Amino acid sequence: PTIWTSIATGVYPNKHGIGDFVAPAATGDSIPYTDNVRRVKAIWNILGEKGMKVAVVGWLITWPAEPVNGYMVSDYIQYEDERGIKLEHQTYPESLFGEIDKFRLTEAEVSDQEIADIYPLDAPPDAIAGSEWVKGYVKMVYAVDETFRRIALELASRDVQFLAVYFEGIDSLCHCCWGFRCD
Repeated sequence: PTIWTSIATGVYPNKHGIGDFVAPAATGDSIPYTDNVRRVKAIWNILGEKGMKVAVVGWLITWPAEPVNGYMVSDYIQYEDERGIKLEHQTYPESLFGEIDKFRLTEAEVSDQEIADIYPLDAPPDAIAGSEWVKGYVKMVYAVDETFRRIALELASRDVQFLAVYFEGIDSLCHCCWGFRCD
């Protein structure tokens, strides 16, 4: 989230205020960073102020979805079905949620064939460390990216002038599978 917020704002973490996925709370617990912690404008804010219609889909640390000149789909939209979390302000405008809900895909809806290019289905189970967990993780990441792709295509058809989409797949799978790399 630190790097992706730097990409969106053009400034370092000490200036934009996002230091990680979670921040220490006064109670000693950790709480997720949210969009309202960001201290500077993102590119979509600046362009929107200049009159450009923008669409932002799935970008890290965009919940609650902030008012923009166009559309924002929070990165948290992926959590509602799979984890049973009900959150408000997942989209801006709020009514957009009802329009894009049909584009959401869950891990359970992803077939083995859909991940065949990413996950070696023909490998023996003991060839991949934590193979069932990794396979499930690949399906989850695929579902998220496919959801964001579908939503982005819909919003791009609405005459937006700037579109920013965060696809988790490459980023997340690299972190997950880093230990399996060949040296």
